[in-house]
Amino acid sequence: RNKHFDSAFHYLRNHAIKLSNCFSMDVFEYKSFISNIIFNITILLGNMNYDIKELEQSRYSFFKLIDEAHSANETIKLLDCFIEEANKCIFLMENRAENITMKKFMDYIKNHYAEPLTLTDVATYFHFNPSYISSYFTTHNHEGFIDSLNRIRIEEACKLLLNGTATIAEISEMVGFSEHSYFCKVFKKIKGMSPSQYKRKQYIG
Repeated sequence: RNKHFDSAFHYLRNHAIKLSNCFSMDVFEYKSFISNIIFNITILLGNMNYDIKELEQSRYSFFKLIDEAHSANETIKLLDCFIEEANKCIFLMENRAENITMKKFMDYIKNHYAEPLTLTDVATYFHFNPSYISSYFTTHNHEGFIDSLNRIRIEEACKLLLNGTATIAEISEMVGFSEHSYFCKVFKKIKGMSPSQYKRKQYIG
């Protein structure tokens, strides 16, 4: 329930191997133990709101294969296969949750990019630690918070450069930059040219 899946599955596998060498347990009892573990893991993941549809469908195949297994080693291999399926289920759900969280962060930035937005502002809004938000952006968005924010601001600036009558200095303020020189520096870094060159090139093109 604490989502320490790797250590839990590792412990389970080692325990299953130790039990396979326990000569006081007969084959039927051993197979029943493994089948019960598979059943309970499926139920537990379901109770934790993981999508277990595929896991539920496949567990009955595992029950049948375990029942037909000729040795403890064969049964352990089937347990390994089930753990692999369970890990896929866990990974898909965790990955989906991470994508949803990243979308929420990006949506917030897109709605507030024109403000003097900081990492602390985003962290406060979502009730996270700023250092967590920082590492989350780097890991899941392949660039840091500031780079993500600047990219959104520059894309909005490009639209204003082509579709408005505002000056470049005014546009830099409109998209959230407090310093005109910094805006031009960031613009050139992302677009490979200055704002005026970009505007001129689009009109010539």
